[in-house]
Parts: sequence; structure tokens; C-alpha cells
Amino acid sequence: MNNKNILTLDEVVSYIGFSQKQIYMLTSTRVIPHYKPSGRKLFFKKDEIDEWKQKRLEKQPYLTNPLSYSVA
Repeated sequence: MNNKNILTLDEVVSYIGFSQKQIYMLTSTRVIPHYKPSGRKLFFKKDEIDEWKQKRLEKQPYLTNPLSYSVA
């Protein structure tokens, strides 16, 4: 991943290791920061994703498997 600050869905999938389905679930429940400027395509700010990942690990450091993530 280069020094891009705006990431596409595919880039976020690669960057954090979650599936597209998991990312869609997290965006639909507004758990992960994202943008839909045209109402269709998802975009993410890399610095916000980094901050989200850090907060997630601080709250639940035992989570290493994205499938074990709970939205509740």
C-alpha cells in the first residue's frame, strides 16, 4: 500500500484483512468510518481506518480474527 490517504473498498479489504462482506456489514451498521460521495461507491480515509483499528485493538486486544468481531 502506497502513501494514499483515500482508499477504495478493495484497498481496505487488502489493508485490514477483512472480506468485502465484513466491510459492507461494518459500513451498513456505521461501525467503520466510510464515505459514499456518489451514493454508490465506498471510500475510506486511511488515517481514520488506522485510528479505528487502533481503538478496536485497545478495546479488545484478544481479537485477531475479524470473524469474531461483534457489532453489538
